[in-house]
Amino acid sequence: MLTGFLGGFFLLGIVVAGSYDWARNADHRAQIARLTHERDQAHAEAEARVAWREQAAQEAHERAEQIRLEALQAKQQAQAQAQTAETHVERYRLRARNAICAAERIKRKTARSEP
Repeated sequence: MLTGFLGGFFLLGIVVAGSYDWARNADHRAQIARLTHERDQAHAEAEARVAWREQAAQEAHERAEQIRLEALQAKQQAQAQAQTAETHVERYRLRARNAICAAERIKRKTARSEP
């Protein structure tokens, strides 16, 4: 009977140890699966943030380029207006000089014709 009891106890020990080992391995597999899922999820979130930041940087770059082109166009327009104004100033100076000369001629002519 003692032999049967010891044999049964030994077999029960083997079954309990096997069950414990199987349960521990199942827990480890579940933990590995959970950690793998968390890692994959964190990786996907990081990729999404990187893509969003790249998109924001691209939009900012495009806006900066648009502003640069608008500034260049405004500069060219201002230069053209300045050139036009300079042309007008030169024309009015010439007209003023001609008017002064004409007035001087009229003055001299009037001065000669007066007795």
